[in-house]
Amino acid sequence: MEKSRLEIFEETIRNSPTDSFAHYALALEYEKAGRFEDSLVTYRRLIGFDPSYVPAFQMCGQLLMRLGRSPEAREILALGLEAAQKVGNGKAANEIQGLISELGG
Repeated sequence: MEKSRLEIFEETIRNSPTDSFAHYALALEYEKAGRFEDSLVTYRRLIGFDPSYVPAFQMCGQLLMRLGRSPEAREILALGLEAAQKVGNGKAANEIQGLISELGG
């Protein structure tokens, strides 16, 4: 029996706990599966050990927005905006600023 994408990424993280892409992909898979809290925990874990991984801030913020958790979304997106500016990712900074504007900030 073939392993699911979730199982593959979970195994990858067990074997390589600081694999940024594996954490990001696992968070996306959790979200697709409707496991929103697992997704948020995984994004936050990734942000904790790799604060330059800007897409994690953006996707985490968007998920929080969809879940109606605006204060948390605003907080994570503000941190993501700082991270994007720090690494010189203007495109992501603009997208994140747009999300913050949607939240009225």
